[in-house]
Amino acid sequence: MRSNERGQSTIEFIVTFSLGLGVVFLFVGVALNYSAGFLVHYATFMASRTYLTTEANVSVEANNDNAAKAAALATFARFKMSALRIPAGSVLAGGGNAEEGFHINPYVSVSDPKDVLYVGAYTVFKRPISYLPLVAGGDPATLISESFLGKEPSRAECWKRTCEAILLGVSGAPGVCQGTNNYDFTIMDDGC
Repeated sequence: MRSNERGQSTIEFIVTFSLGLGVVFLFVGVALNYSAGFLVHYATFMASRTYLTTEANVSVEANNDNAAKAAALATFARFKMSALRIPAGSVLAGGGNAEEGFHINPYVSVSDPKDVLYVGAYTVFKRPISYLPLVAGGDPATLISESFLGKEPSRAECWKRTCEAILLGVSGAPGVCQGTNNYDFTIMDDGC
């Protein structure tokens, strides 16, 4: 008796082709994740740079920080994240540390001196590791892009710090500087 081997090469071709196609889709998925990561990192860096350099020339520190936040959010929103399936609604200010979206950690919110290094912008987003659930599972990975460029002190903050240092030197006790003080100091700007 002779066994029938017709169709054996067709089965081998289908198995090999499906494995090869799976590997191709795996690498395409990894390439898309890298592209999305680079785009998000660049957008975060540019928004953080905008936050660093924006100054509203106002005497109230909070207004200056709010203007810098608004400019940073506008810069981040210019990048079309929806093209890579990152939600366009992920443009947020503040929120929880792990909440998906764009975050700004302002200097005024720092209470511990160790946290000064983490002033700036970061973005939290989720991407699937693989588009084939059998390879890496179906749960998306939470990714974080950080750009802690910080925020330079504004002119108002420099004036306030310099004024308080002079009051401390003149009176020997810390004083509170406000725009209505009757003190007349000549202040040289040393870059704060």
